[in-house]
Amino acid sequence: MLDYRPRRRRRQQKKFALPAFLSLSNVSLWSKVTRVALFAFIASIIAVPLMFFWFSRDLPTPGELVESKYADATRIYDRHGELLYSVYQDQNRTYVELDKMPEYLKEGTIAIEDKDFYTNKGFSPIGYVRVFWNALRGRGLAGASTISQQLVKVGLLSPERTPTRKLKELILSIQVNNRFTKDEIL
Repeated sequence: MLDYRPRRRRRQQKKFALPAFLSLSNVSLWSKVTRVALFAFIASIIAVPLMFFWFSRDLPTPGELVESKYADATRIYDRHGELLYSVYQDQNRTYVELDKMPEYLKEGTIAIEDKDFYTNKGFSPIGYVRVFWNALRGRGLAGASTISQQLVKVGLLSPERTPTRKLKELILSIQVNNRFTKDEIL
């Protein structure tokens, strides 16, 4: 039995085509790599500021660090200024001026938490490379937070562990570093 109906032609799907400057035909390997690297560089120059502005649109201001969201313990003194009793509900928290802390406590904190504290700009590029490398190898997220980033995480942001929160932490730590001195941050 013959079928005399006309056959419909299938639509040809359009193939994905690279931009003309990335055309990879009849080009040496070195030229291909150079073109792809140049394209990636230009794309990152455009993408990084856009991401910065997108994620920083709803961030808290670094000035909010001055007013602590944590309450100090209530202290009861006698008429001679002697401490009689300290009352606290959940945590016994007492703020101490940096110049009243022992020097070895400051140095130990910096040595353990952020050895480049006085030289970094609020973040550690090497730490981010290490985190990215560990994520690629499936070792999970860990480390890379400077003292400035830890202050931002505790004082301004939530403790959730997501890439967007980490990016917001990076943006705020740069802003905090530009606004406060290193001793004020510590």
